[in-house]
Amino acid sequence: MLPHIAGEPLNDTPWEHGDFLEILSYYDGPRVVLQKDALGKLYIGWWNDEDDERERWVYVGVSPSRLRMILDGNVPSREAIENPEDGYVIVCDVDLGDEGAVRAIAADPANVPEWSLPARGARLETAVAGDFVGDNAAIHARVDFGIKVRPYSTEEARLQPP
Repeated sequence: MLPHIAGEPLNDTPWEHGDFLEILSYYDGPRVVLQKDALGKLYIGWWNDEDDERERWVYVGVSPSRLRMILDGNVPSREAIENPEDGYVIVCDVDLGDEGAVRAIAADPANVPEWSLPARGARLETAVAGDFVGDNAAIHARVDFGIKVRPYSTEEARLQPP
């Protein structure tokens, strides 16, 4: 069972009406993705954890300059998550049985379990735009969370872990 993460429930993801742009890291499936909302804001999503029922992703909004710093390896992945420009992360749980069903919350990065974050110092410096463009068509539906969002209930989102 995935650990509970407290946060503010979202009715949809910011990129629901935007575009899936790129898979930045792929290992046995997408592990880091880049998406854009309808207004052009960019989001990097890191695969975070999974159990038998759900797959969890943690997203941060990034400016173009911050994105370049992350892709160039100047900002480690973990630091990007722990210190997002917006001050919060978006945690998305995707139901594995219905990959279009997503629950999303805006959360303080401190609420994401430390053990589930990328290793300290891990960087995306090897990510080059277009590296996985051939795979996008096959796995686009799996990483494009814009199909439908099933929000957490208020009680579920605000519960604190024991």
